[in-house]
Amino acid sequence: MRVILIMLACALTCFGAGYSVDRLLHPAPPPPQDHYMAELNLSPEQREKIKAIWTDVSKNSGPAQREKREAAQKEFIEALQTLATPEQKPKLDVLVAEYRKKLDQISQDARKLRDEAIERTKAELNDEQRAAYDEIRKKRQEERTHESKTETPTLK
Repeated sequence: MRVILIMLACALTCFGAGYSVDRLLHPAPPPPQDHYMAELNLSPEQREKIKAIWTDVSKNSGPAQREKREAAQKEFIEALQTLATPEQKPKLDVLVAEYRKKLDQISQDARKLRDEAIERTKAELNDEQRAAYDEIRKKRQEERTHESKTETPTLK
């Protein structure tokens, strides 16, 4: 049991160090509104309203989502620590399923916040700006799709 705990502590330390290095090498992109504010020719009032929409989303998605994910991971790790024998494999399977369900819910909540912010943003735009915004979003999605196809696959 002691060896398992030591290995788990090492794994968590490596995970934390890797995450920290990743954040340093790949800082979060600027908020979405910074990419398209100039292209949409927004009025000062529209800029402020859209900035408020996306500021609210970033408050509720970045650190908040990370904290929820870390809390779910902590619960999972603590549960694993109590499982040291092969006879407990069925219980471990249940815990893994619950863990994945929690992470899926966190991701769904983040997508919902983003989708709502997109709709609120569109409501602040005129028809011409809305069309340009949709085109910008489409282009960014295509770029992300292309990038994800060229990235090296990682183990999950």
